[in-house]
Amino acid sequence: MLSSSDNSVLRRDGDIGILELNNPPENYLTHPEVVSQEALKEFVDSGIAGLVVTGVGRHFSAGANPEIIIKQAYHPEKLKHNLIRGRQLLDFISTLNIPVVAAISGVCFGGGLRLPFPAISG
Repeated sequence: MLSSSDNSVLRRDGDIGILELNNPPENYLTHPEVVSQEALKEFVDSGIAGLVVTGVGRHFSAGANPEIIIKQAYHPEKLKHNLIRGRQLLDFISTLNIPVVAAISGVCFGGGLRLPFPAISG
């Protein structure tokens, strides 16, 4: 394992980078920025030839955790900041010069649908 955050893990399998959503069983997203853009950039710059985005366990992602979104709504400026950071991460992923593939199984809903291919989810 190269890097991990609250709910994601970056790791390598040979030349392939893997971004795993790690909040089983549904892999709810607790933050729009599932991995910091800085950590992902460093990971990509380490020389990976492609990136696979997947979920740990049976499901890819059931989207945003509704309980956390409700709590964040009480702090609109922080929520806005988090949403902007999430959008910036998606924009960064969409500009990578390596193939990005989503290995989707089980549930893929809401924000989970936007993760791997933001250019076609608009």
